[in-house]
Amino acid sequence: MRDNKGQFAKGNKGKPKGSKNKTTQIVKNKILAYLNDEGIDDAIKEIKCLEGLYKVKGILELAQYALPKQKAVDMTTTIEDKREDRTLEEVKEELEAIKKLKEEEDNLFNDD
Repeated sequence: MRDNKGQFAKGNKGKPKGSKNKTTQIVKNKILAYLNDEGIDDAIKEIKCLEGLYKVKGILELAQYALPKQKAVDMTTTIEDKREDRTLEEVKEELEAIKKLKEEEDNLFNDD
């Protein structure tokens, strides 16, 4: 429902996400009914008569009514290195700390 300015009234969020347009649904149903009744056989006969690229295009055009369109998936990612702003001295200190920990670990396991 809309107010006098043409905007949705409070509490009305409009058309639900994913809902179909009525006209689109009617046209789709009529096309599917035609294809189910007799049209599919005629279409397949016509496609079989085609050659090469025309045949491929015909198959793809017909397939859009039976198969869902696939979407490309972007699989890129970024890895942030939060240590990139360290100075050389800080890196050296961190390496020394790692060496000390390693020595302590070795001493712990070497003591009998």
